[in-house]
Amino acid sequence: MPGRGVLLDIAAFRNEEILEAATVITLADFEAAEARQGVRVGEGDILLFRTGLIRHFTVHGSVERYWKGEPGIDLSCVGGRHERGVAAIASDNWSIEAIPPNPEKHMLPVHCVLIRDLGMTLGEIFDLESLAEDCAEDGVWEFFFTAPVLKVVNGVGSPITPLAFK
Repeated sequence: MPGRGVLLDIAAFRNEEILEAATVITLADFEAAEARQGVRVGEGDILLFRTGLIRHFTVHGSVERYWKGEPGIDLSCVGGRHERGVAAIASDNWSIEAIPPNPEKHMLPVHCVLIRDLGMTLGEIFDLESLAEDCAEDGVWEFFFTAPVLKVVNGVGSPITPLAFK
């Protein structure tokens, strides 16, 4: 799906290297990051949000910390993104939504609503570090984004090659 990509750096907005597991990113966080970065996510945009979580793996070499819960959105964000007509959401975490370190149940309510009910495409486990550095450096948080998929007959998911062009 090609289109206008917008990166919201939630970790930087909160002045943290990596958001803690189970940290909930709210609609207010998205809006405050938009104001801080001077950008607005709108109709047809692909929203990428950075939590810093992938740094557990890529910088600190801790696979265990990466997979032991994650920060992310909850259901309160879903309506706001849908009302704006966001086409897709992607992040550097492994399921988009906030998950506690040792959950007894993995219900994934955000997945259920976004994918099943709204038909939204989700992207997970993106390495957004270089893109975030570049955006912070030049103050431009929007770019052309594409993520070509493998052509899989009757498939419901696919590996992608996400590319951001500034």
